[in-house]
Amino acid sequence: MRFHDFTEFTGGDDAYFAHPALGSTALKGFVDPTPLPKTDLCLREGTAFHWLLFARDVAKARLIAAKTFGTKNVDKEEKAAWEEWARQDGKFTLPKASFDAVHKMAESALKIAEVRVLIEHRDARIEQAQIFRCEEFPGLELRRKPDVEVPGLAMGDAKSTTEPDLEGYARTVGDLAHDMQAALYHDSGLAYHQEPYALGVWHIVGCKKPDRNGEHQAAIFMLHADTIKRGRIVRDAALFLADVARMTGRPVPYRFNARPRTLRRPTRWEMSSAEALLEHAREMYEHATRG
Repeated sequence: MRFHDFTEFTGGDDAYFAHPALGSTALKGFVDPTPLPKTDLCLREGTAFHWLLFARDVAKARLIAAKTFGTKNVDKEEKAAWEEWARQDGKFTLPKASFDAVHKMAESALKIAEVRVLIEHRDARIEQAQIFRCEEFPGLELRRKPDVEVPGLAMGDAKSTTEPDLEGYARTVGDLAHDMQAALYHDSGLAYHQEPYALGVWHIVGCKKPDRNGEHQAAIFMLHADTIKRGRIVRDAALFLADVARMTGRPVPYRFNARPRTLRRPTRWEMSSAEALLEHAREMYEHATRG
């Protein structure tokens, strides 16, 4: 796919996520309508983990541990007053256990020299977003916002996992379509910066659950080139189906059961399953355009 017509987006997070352009999460909905359920707490922990890595000034100003209160009426009144204060002051609260966990995850990640090099690089672009288009599907508008990227060096994306160890994340990464997201961000970044990422795509992963020593582990996973290649196939299928939805005015999700997709090289069966999905999407697209 050929990506072009990039526009820097400077409206802030709320405006970015409210923008009608399709991001990787929306595209995933066209190839797998059954995403894993996420609790609000999981999403909040993920937001806090990102802040602690890429926006530490925001974390320092806003991120606080929630206070605990008793069950008496006077305690309930005190709790309501405290919650109102936190809301009015723009605080981002987490239960004490989650607050401690995300801090330890971030500390573990920042101990990795390569993570610091990427984040602190003089050319690092932290959470900078663009709206762009795809030449093959001019009716679609897309968006991208990698957590951090250094043109010509690497792209990084922070991921938190509830798995008990880092290898558990590698076994479940496909459920979240991270290969498709990596392909979208990698290829659009290449088109935008006109420079390849010499070190490819990194996933900076932190474990929410402590290990037997009470430590919250973190590591860099470098995505295999074939993993991104497979993500590219799924991404292209999603774009075909998204344009069918645009033309017909109705969703056309396709249940995609080729799991697991991991950071290792995909198996022959996994690759053939992705290619079958792309062929199916092309057929639907041709049928819609003929009509």
